[in-house]
Amino acid sequence: MFDVVLTPAERTLLQALDALGVPYLIVGMGAALIEGAPGTTQDLDL
Repeated sequence: MFDVVLTPAERTLLQALDALGVPYLIVGMGAALIEGAPGTTQDLDL
């Protein structure tokens, strides 16, 4: 699902955070889309 919802830049950011061991939480519509909710968003809330 991440490949459909996240932009390449967002995926790169999350991969960098993972590589550095930085904890994060995706919230808002981005999180809802990852979980399968219908809709769109133009940003990623961390």
